[in-house]
Amino acid sequence: MKFQNFLRFRALGEQPTNLYTSKVDSFIKTVQGERYCALVPRSDLYGREIEDVAVVLCEQSNGNGYSPIVPNELEPTASQIAGEIKPQRSEAYTLLRFLVGEIPNGEMRYFAVSRKNGQKVFGTFESNATSKTELLGQIKSHFESLSSAPVRVELKGSVLEVRIYHTNFFYLADEELQIELGKSFYNKNNPTLGYSLIESNVSIPEMIEYEIVVSQSISEGNIFYLGSKLYTAKLGDNSEDILLNLTGGEITITRPSSETIICAAQKGSRSIQNSETANAYSVYQATEGGWDFYRINVTSFVEGNYIEISGAGATTIRYTVATGDTRSIIEAVLNPADYSGRFRVTSGASVSIIVLSGKRTIGNTNAPSITLKKKAIYPAKNVDKYQVIVGGDIQANNIFTLGDNVYVATEEDTDASVANGLGYPAPVFVVSVDTGTHLIAYAKPGLEPGLEKVLDISIIEGPIVRKSSQIVLNFYIEGSQKDYVLGLLDKTNNEIFAISNTLRHYSVVPNNTILLEVSDYGQVYCYDYAEDSLYQSIRIPAALSMPINSIEEQSVTMLDGSVQKGNTRLFQKQSLVTRQISSEHALALAYWLQHRYVVIDRIAYLASGGYRDMPVSLIMQSKQVKCDLLVQGHATNYENFFEFSNQQLYGKIVVNRPSYGAKLFLTNGFEISTLIDGEQSFKVGEYNLEIYTESSMVEVLIFSDGLFLTKCLIPAYSRGFLRDELIRVNSNMMIVFDIIKITNNIVVETVDTTTYLLPEEIQYMNEYRQNTDEISFNSDFSEDFAN
Repeated sequence: MKFQNFLRFRALGEQPTNLYTSKVDSFIKTVQGERYCALVPRSDLYGREIEDVAVVLCEQSNGNGYSPIVPNELEPTASQIAGEIKPQRSEAYTLLRFLVGEIPNGEMRYFAVSRKNGQKVFGTFESNATSKTELLGQIKSHFESLSSAPVRVELKGSVLEVRIYHTNFFYLADEELQIELGKSFYNKNNPTLGYSLIESNVSIPEMIEYEIVVSQSISEGNIFYLGSKLYTAKLGDNSEDILLNLTGGEITITRPSSETIICAAQKGSRSIQNSETANAYSVYQATEGGWDFYRINVTSFVEGNYIEISGAGATTIRYTVATGDTRSIIEAVLNPADYSGRFRVTSGASVSIIVLSGKRTIGNTNAPSITLKKKAIYPAKNVDKYQVIVGGDIQANNIFTLGDNVYVATEEDTDASVANGLGYPAPVFVVSVDTGTHLIAYAKPGLEPGLEKVLDISIIEGPIVRKSSQIVLNFYIEGSQKDYVLGLLDKTNNEIFAISNTLRHYSVVPNNTILLEVSDYGQVYCYDYAEDSLYQSIRIPAALSMPINSIEEQSVTMLDGSVQKGNTRLFQKQSLVTRQISSEHALALAYWLQHRYVVIDRIAYLASGGYRDMPVSLIMQSKQVKCDLLVQGHATNYENFFEFSNQQLYGKIVVNRPSYGAKLFLTNGFEISTLIDGEQSFKVGEYNLEIYTESSMVEVLIFSDGLFLTKCLIPAYSRGFLRDELIRVNSNMMIVFDIIKITNNIVVETVDTTTYLLPEEIQYMNEYRQNTDEISFNSDFSEDFAN
């Protein structure tokens, strides 16, 4: 969607192509003392850096075209400055969102946010809080105590929204962060790795280290020999399995050079399951002396077939067919010579014959091999021998060091497994070191397992540094009543390279005009709101109709059939009607009215449908726009209690719309309640007031039951609070906060209650200019900020 806005710039002279170039000159009405804000495509700077561009006021000539007044100096004077351009505030900080889960319930919990290189961003947090609100308040204070950069934290339920503002000392980029324990806890046990000298100056002959090479051709039944060990391969074995059984998995062995090492492999054989069985049957021969005689015949068979012959009174005969067996050999076994080559059973009994397929052995045809390859030769030397003992007091993360070997214990480890981890078969073993050197053998407790001590907190978003393709232009006109344009001045060569559409300036507010302000989040039509609560503002030729009241009501039918009035709400509706405006401004107005927040002359509205634009002149390409609006806020006969459900005494807190991004907090101990827009009911008591502002400088007026109490002026991007005054909420009392956006240079009286959250950032980003006498501070201001 092509960018369209009320204030546009077009290039002067030869400039590169700009996708968003405007070619029309639709005039805008401005009023003395009012400040306006508009989003401008970054491409309107034509590649220049923001700090190299100034916004200056230029007159139009009465002749053809425009004749902007170019200042003689390289730097424009204060009277020539007509505003400022700046990046959106999202480029000045890194955003992180944390979700807090289960609370510690009195047990100490810790966490730290760290970079991939292990550096901690905020240090280590620890808490044994017993309530969620207490824990959230502690985490908020922890984040905001960062000394190298200002940090601002907002609580939204169990979510903490953290903004870390960039400084020369600290910058958090789009990088991966992780939650870790953050603090070191050492085991309390006493692991030991004791040793004692048992023999000194022992002569060791020349030794050779061999690398063992096992072929990949391995079949079941292959036989591998290494020294005095032999291993027959099983089905599925690989070279690692062979080494595991011959050397315990070691790929090298060291032996005296004088020793002859047997290293060989044989093909061997393996057994396979037969698919055929022998055919055996009995043939009656005769009956003699109470016995029946049978002849057992075999007609087919293979090696491995199993034959079993049995019967009453007979000795069972079992036979497995062997390699080379013939029919006569097998039948000779099954028909004993003692009974004249027959099988004898008790007269009248039957012969039972069982045949099974069995297995047979076949020779392997693959080519297995195992060889030794010389890797190193160690000359003869003298050594001292030590007996080493692994102690039995072992906990997870205990560290055992023996020479160059280091083993870290796990929860399942015993003294035997620790010895195995160090390369020895049992808890008591012998180690040799060169005579004259010292054996390195010791154990340390190590870090206690700590994952269960980490607080239940997770990073659900960020870190995010969002750079928008649109920048912010704040402008105002201090000149006499005439037509002007804004010029974009390249301070490096003292040339104006682009001018805006015409600004028709008035000393007083002209009739049938309204001040329109809009705000939203993220991508909205062609606008990119990367800065929180950024309001665009402009004066347009339009008027609002007389408010029309609208009522929504409900009725309740009782059990006796009577009808009573239920919840009833009263709304007000108005229509916005423009004068003749250009087609481009009609489109921009359509975009603006569909924003989430629409403010007209300090009253918040919601576009509720009924949008119409009607052509007025085809030659001038102009239109008239009409739109139905709903006044934000309503009156109701139904009372809602948002903060507490138990029956206690309450007062009402109201924040009038619009709030211009200001966020108010009432704090009572650790009970933190957020006031956004609208109204809430609070338990009676005394509360501390804390105010955060975004892109707008605001004045907060506080009323109690309609009577003015106090006021305070809060600069943009700041944090303010009533220093020595509490907000008292009484039963059935109404406290009203009225928020006014400051858009001119008028000095506003302020109580001594305001502190800057980011004074150096405001100065660095050039986002707020004001005379120092407009706001006063307590003498302990610098101390408060340091804390």
